[in-house]
Amino acid sequence: MLGYEAAIAALPSANADAVRGALQVMLVHGSAIVKRFASNIEKETRLPDSAWQELFLAIISLVPVEDEAAGADRVAQAIRDAMARCVVLDSTVSAVPSAIPRGPSIDDLRVEAYGRLVTFRQLSAMWRGSSPCTSGARAVPIMSTQALRHFIEDLTSDKGLAAHQTGTVLSKCALGRYIMWSTFDPVAFGPDPFASRAANISDLVATLGLDSFLLFGPPSKPAAKHPCELLTCVLLRYTLPPAYKPHVPTIIEAYAGDGRMNYYFEVFRGSVDVERRIFPRTLAVPSHQESQGVPEVVHSIVFGDQLSAPIEMDHFR
Repeated sequence: MLGYEAAIAALPSANADAVRGALQVMLVHGSAIVKRFASNIEKETRLPDSAWQELFLAIISLVPVEDEAAGADRVAQAIRDAMARCVVLDSTVSAVPSAIPRGPSIDDLRVEAYGRLVTFRQLSAMWRGSSPCTSGARAVPIMSTQALRHFIEDLTSDKGLAAHQTGTVLSKCALGRYIMWSTFDPVAFGPDPFASRAANISDLVATLGLDSFLLFGPPSKPAAKHPCELLTCVLLRYTLPPAYKPHVPTIIEAYAGDGRMNYYFEVFRGSVDVERRIFPRTLAVPSHQESQGVPEVVHSIVFGDQLSAPIEMDHFR
């Protein structure tokens, strides 16, 4: 694994100057998200050499950087394309597109359960993304929107979870795409990764560093009062299979995703120390800057049969 300074020092001087010049242009003229990206590039310390080479080629190609909205979108898309070229797909998971985390694994972390927050819309898309699925044991039927709503609502109880954990749509479908970001209880490493969470879901979204505009779109008044409407958040609690390891997130995982990039990511520059509770942490949004964030790691895709507690749903306010 190399950091930015070591990786750029290995380049021919002309190429190194071109990369530094391109990053400087981004930092001066780029949109807020492009500036954040350029800053994180210079802070990154945990990428393989092959990934750095892909990144440097992409960075040089990104200039000039316009500061108009169209230019910002063009650069952001180019950044995502560059990150995607650094993704290594996991051939052992054939049911859904899955990537291998590029950062170092945290081998001595023993956590009872991990957790992630998604919207109801994202959860619906994940189940539909695995449906129908042609990988034999993980093949699942197509569900109507109404049936899916009732199905997910049923999973909010212990009885419903127990009924659906084995041999059904839940157990056969992925809880993410390509890579999964998750958090955990940093004190007791216990069964509830959200044990110390804020009183309401909106504060949790902010503390997790999730951009509410990216999650839900522009603020609007919901047209219906159904509990599974657009602004519903879903909390997933699950275990990792024995062969899986949590990893330190890198800029590849942060910027390779679909859609618009999330501004609230900052490279972890320290050293993980499980005993002293030093982990990568989320970057809370400005309204919650007093928060130190919560632990965040990435890992390979898990399926619904790993859920360890009923699904919890709450309405974003």
